[in-house]
Amino acid sequence: MKMNRSQRRRKKKIEQKSTKKLNTFYLKGPSGEKCITVQDAIELGIDYHSCGDLPSAEFIYKKILELDPNHPAALHLLGLVAHEVGDNLTAVDLFNKTLLIRPDYAEAHKDLGLALQDLGKKERALACYKKAIELKPKFAEAYGLAVRIKKQVSYNKTIRNMENFFAKPDTDGKDKLFLAFGLGKAFEDLRDFDKAFGYIKEGNKIKARQSQYSIDEQRNFVTMLKDVFDHSLFARNEPIGACDTTPIFILGMPRSGTSLIEQILASHPMVFGAGELTLLGHAILSRLNNQNYQEFEKFVRKLDQEIFIEMQAEYLESMKRLSGSVEFTTDKMPENYRYIGIIKLVFPNAKIIHCIRNPLDNCLSIYKTLFTNGHNYSYDPETLCEYYKLYCELMTHWHSVLPGFVYDIHYENVVSDQEGQTRKLLEFCGLEWNDLCLEFFKTKRQVRTASSEQVRIPIYNDSVKLWERYGENMITFIKALKP
Repeated sequence: MKMNRSQRRRKKKIEQKSTKKLNTFYLKGPSGEKCITVQDAIELGIDYHSCGDLPSAEFIYKKILELDPNHPAALHLLGLVAHEVGDNLTAVDLFNKTLLIRPDYAEAHKDLGLALQDLGKKERALACYKKAIELKPKFAEAYGLAVRIKKQVSYNKTIRNMENFFAKPDTDGKDKLFLAFGLGKAFEDLRDFDKAFGYIKEGNKIKARQSQYSIDEQRNFVTMLKDVFDHSLFARNEPIGACDTTPIFILGMPRSGTSLIEQILASHPMVFGAGELTLLGHAILSRLNNQNYQEFEKFVRKLDQEIFIEMQAEYLESMKRLSGSVEFTTDKMPENYRYIGIIKLVFPNAKIIHCIRNPLDNCLSIYKTLFTNGHNYSYDPETLCEYYKLYCELMTHWHSVLPGFVYDIHYENVVSDQEGQTRKLLEFCGLEWNDLCLEFFKTKRQVRTASSEQVRIPIYNDSVKLWERYGENMITFIKALKP
């Protein structure tokens, strides 16, 4: 939680800059003069975007387009904002407008591919990635996306080019990162697990050098949660009552089957699948002076009915904008497992589904994944396994202090008995049986996770006990995951 301090400092600096220059640029004075260039405004918008202030970035890009409706960079950047908030139809439209003006814009082709992929249009997305590579032969990210979107069945020209690109001494670390994770996936497809792991390991080493992470912070955070959220806390805080929408929180470790469970539930007519939402985390962090576990502890100890009602209203208002009048809405943010205690206080009638997967398969799958942001614990095997054990420790605590509140579902059981597990899942959520849940792969909805392609095909068992096929490469994980 502490890692966001630098972002807070940067945000303050940007606000000072915008007060000094941006207002005179967009709020015309008597002379009508504009004090900064469009390029300055573009850079300012990118600054806001990088800090997560998407509304400010969007405002700037739209103002630039009022001055120049055909500004390709502004169109592209506005498309990125739309994509980031999940409005992929708008993103596709903006990227297409960008490419009408600049057909040779490789980045826009790649981003158009990402938006199309989120919409389930795999072949069109692959064509975009290939076009981006054609325009920019050393486009490592596009290479990585191209091999990940489709199962590789032979050692082809794309894989050979990626290997040659990776081996060149002048290939920088960022490019090697995309290439390494992409090649790891490609060689896993080809069942060359030693070679796959070699590239995965290299990619993780590069990412670990770029990331800063201390497992001590997570250890302290888990210890604090266990101390604060004890039996007495729940005994002295009465539930605030029912709400008209029933949130379904799907949580656990990343790559544990959360996307599959959400897709099954979202196939039910009474459920809206909202994806990975930051609403709960934002409702908590926005009430802290500093984003660290000590401040979080103070916040929890001061919780009262007024704060519960305030947080519930804030969360549900945002949720309603996404789901409309649908009675059940899923929030599939895996890291919400840390906030189960707060969920119980704010949403006593919520349903919590905890996704569990074989620890070795789960940790391997995380280790193979280049995440868009966060998860900095995942790039070192021993740190990853220690994080996993702390997660297990915390989930054991939640089950102890809140018996029956959390429903455990095992990925391997869903794979081996899809209908039986789906019936139990729907019963827990208070939903009647619907055959559509068995054909979840036919459900048309946007999916923005590393599992976006897997949830669009029927259940398969290739990933069960996949760790065994990696053989001796898994020794570090096996040792580190021992109690």
